[in-house]
Amino acid sequence: MNTPEFIAEENVSIKSLADIFKRAFFKAALDDIGGMLIDLEDGSRMVVLVEANKKLIRFMAIEFIQETATNEQKLELVNRMNDRVVFSRFSIPSKQPDDQVILVGDYYLPYEEGILAYQLVNAFKIFTKTVIGAINACDQDRIIK
Repeated sequence: MNTPEFIAEENVSIKSLADIFKRAFFKAALDDIGGMLIDLEDGSRMVVLVEANKKLIRFMAIEFIQETATNEQKLELVNRMNDRVVFSRFSIPSKQPDDQVILVGDYYLPYEEGILAYQLVNAFKIFTKTVIGAINACDQDRIIK
């Protein structure tokens, strides 16, 4: 019987996580601001960050919203997603990059005392399915690009 791969708390870093995702056949690459980008087969791109001071791994999905979407449509979409989805939360940050409106879906995975590689990859898979499913089910006005 194989022993599951365990990453001790002091060894959790964006590089060690990238190695695990690559071994799990994800297209993972470190970015230049200390995070990791993971490209999914459907064209989606997810972000993974390590918040060492809080001992948390953050999964993020960033989606662009149509410029024509009203504030009411944006609020209804975020509320609908947060009402229906338990595993992750959704928000539209007040500070937006480059005058584009974005929707953020995120989930925090604690790693205090370490984490199993299986737990990391499995939580990420559930997160991606949850976010993509929530968008498909809740974006009734088709405001996400």
